[in-house]
Amino acid sequence: MDYLLTSFKGVGVTFGILAVQTGVHALWRPLSFAENFGLPLNPKLSAQNRPRGEKDHAAKSVDFGPAYTTMMGARQAGTGVIILIFASCGKWMEIATVLSVVGLLCATTDAYNLWKGGKNGHARFHALPGLAIAAHALAVLYRNGGL
Repeated sequence: MDYLLTSFKGVGVTFGILAVQTGVHALWRPLSFAENFGLPLNPKLSAQNRPRGEKDHAAKSVDFGPAYTTMMGARQAGTGVIILIFASCGKWMEIATVLSVVGLLCATTDAYNLWKGGKNGHARFHALPGLAIAAHALAVLYRNGGL
């Protein structure tokens, strides 16, 4: 029995379910999602505390942080739905491909930005599981001829 693939099936389905859950959270409660993620949004950003170089007309515009977070949530939920559809069709190599990219690219980008924001604990929380999932996915691809 291929224990690597069997364990990956559990990881893949779990990731899909959690991706849908976190995506829906970002859609319905963007401020709460951003705070839990580690990069809270400030819905009352004003011209006085705006980062240098931003145009004055931005002070009159809407704060797009929550809107951006909901767009990110839709993509997160979409990724989870795709993974769950692939799982229901037995497309484990496809899931391994998606999770190797997500684990390497997305998790390390998240971790880097969290680290830059001084959120070292949150950064580790994203980097370590992301890299572990990517390594597991890459091992499945390697063992099953996908690499």
